[in-house]
Amino acid sequence: MFGVVSGTFGPEQPLLFFLDGLDMRWRSLATVAEQVDGGRRALAALGLPAGAVVAFTWRAGPDAVAADLAIRAGGWTALPLIRDVGPRDAETGGERHRPAPPEAAARLLLPGEADASEEPARVARLPPAATELSGRRDRGELDAPLPALAELGGGALVCSAVAGGAPAWRTASPSEIADRAAALADRLAGGGGPSASRPDPVPAGWRRRRWARPSRPVVVACLDPSTPEGRLVLDWALAAGSALYLEPDAWALGGIAGWCRPTVVAGDSRGMASVAAEIRRREAGSSRIVSRVGALVAEGLRRLWDSVRGERAGAEGTRRPGPPFGRLRTALLLGSAESGARVRLGADDLTLFACHGVDLLTPQSGLQAS
Repeated sequence: MFGVVSGTFGPEQPLLFFLDGLDMRWRSLATVAEQVDGGRRALAALGLPAGAVVAFTWRAGPDAVAADLAIRAGGWTALPLIRDVGPRDAETGGERHRPAPPEAAARLLLPGEADASEEPARVARLPPAATELSGRRDRGELDAPLPALAELGGGALVCSAVAGGAPAWRTASPSEIADRAAALADRLAGGGGPSASRPDPVPAGWRRRRWARPSRPVVVACLDPSTPEGRLVLDWALAAGSALYLEPDAWALGGIAGWCRPTVVAGDSRGMASVAAEIRRREAGSSRIVSRVGALVAEGLRRLWDSVRGERAGAEGTRRPGPPFGRLRTALLLGSAESGARVRLGADDLTLFACHGVDLLTPQSGLQAS
């Protein structure tokens, strides 16, 4: 699954990040691999047939990701159960209109989750992570390697509509998931840029600047893996060996992104609006005298670098966000007609991303989810 296993990153590297109070912690590849292997063995003890549907509760975080991978690594079909949306979602049109999911053959419980099943023989539990780290690296060994994405024997259930029909659940096969993740990786490697379906919103007189992309993405996402585009982004992030943080609240995406300094953010229009608002807030705060002097010095250095590279500098160049967003290269706007979600982003937000050199991809402009 992962570029991490191919030798690019070692087993001690942080893979999944999460908040513990006010402390940012992570789990390494070795820790996640051990947890996935434990969940797979627990399910295997139930004697499930190949391809059987195994449900688990999706709670944005490392345990849910490990449960998803454990199910698919064993050759079963993962069914993420999304909790009901809250009142804030309902107020903004975030309600989900979808049929009830198909009946699952078994349930994989997350660590600490209560067992409410009437059939204990069909319930397994994901083991807790061995180590949860903050401020240091886990030096564990990769005793149970995670399989490559294309080698996962099981698929996943997603809810989508075809040709404007009513939403329905269908199984995305392992090969389909791997192919779409690879296609998205190619799309991101080539940069976003304007397309026939998405004109470039950079105003006249501005120029989009291309920044060198780090070798390892840092991804902050608020997604629903039971939708085609949510599943796509999750699997792409894992296949790319990203340092991944999953935020459960779309409205908090901007705040946590400002903390994590991502190269990629993913979320619906609420999340993207939150990111844009956070960029504006931080830019407004930088108008203080000391920060302003630093900004002028930085601008001078950028102008000097532009002149060395033979590029035009000044007002015609795009502006980078402040340090917390200085690495941001791509924004993935989730939500499509297939998933019943709204894809709306204001013109001011579109311009903000474009003028900061951030490529915005949607299901209609390159993030092909269905």
